[in-house]
Amino acid sequence: MTAASAPIGRPSGRRERLARERTEGMLRRQAQLESEVAEQLEPLLGPAGGPVGETARAIWRRRRVDAYLALPPWRRAARTWTAWGRVHRAAAVLALAALWTVACLPLRMLGLASLEASQVGVAVIACLAPVAAVLPPARRGRFARPLPEAAPPWRGSRDGRTLRHAGLGVLAAGTIVVGVLAVVGPGPASPPEGRITAAARQADVRLVDQEVARLCGPAAAATVSPDGLHHYAVAVDGGGASPADVVRTGGFDAAAARAVIPAGAAICPAP
Repeated sequence: MTAASAPIGRPSGRRERLARERTEGMLRRQAQLESEVAEQLEPLLGPAGGPVGETARAIWRRRRVDAYLALPPWRRAARTWTAWGRVHRAAAVLALAALWTVACLPLRMLGLASLEASQVGVAVIACLAPVAAVLPPARRGRFARPLPEAAPPWRGSRDGRTLRHAGLGVLAAGTIVVGVLAVVGPGPASPPEGRITAAARQADVRLVDQEVARLCGPAAAATVSPDGLHHYAVAVDGGGASPADVVRTGGFDAAAARAVIPAGAAICPAP
């Protein structure tokens, strides 16, 4: 009986631990926000302008925090950005460079983006970091501006659920679009397990045609037939035939790919 009940108790214990950790995190954030309220607003109350007693002040601070948490996420983000200093703002913008690189990696693997696009994005973000650090608004606390009356928290509200569902819908639509482009769009993407997309096959054929044109001249016409993953059979009209391989030495970038025809100029038509 004990052995049978143990597997059932473990997931429950894990859920309880995760719930406890989430609660502790929320309490830490609540305490941090209340300390900011005490630092930014309580000195402005004056001797007769605020609640009397520690309990009343704790309730007053909690209401300010609740009013802040009831704001939409973009308004909270604007107040947080204003509360940051120049170094913090520059570091936040530079962190976008890492996110851009991670976002470009699957697109490069699918052949929908190049290494140059990733590098240009990182360079642009690096240039924007010092600009963002010195742009207004000037630094001030997130509770320095007046807050509306306390309302239910944004998380769990109807607007919050609507925004979350809309975000998930956009993410799902973007995933579908990227998947379709990976199959039928441009690019040298080559999925694992020996499969190759139609776009990759077309890119390989173009590379072989370019190599034939380099060896035999632009007027040479060749028939290129797939003979495996990145392997092709080439037959030049009026000339010979040879296998061809498409070699990639630079990861996912089309610029680093080239076609190799072992027979060389021997496949060209006789002059």
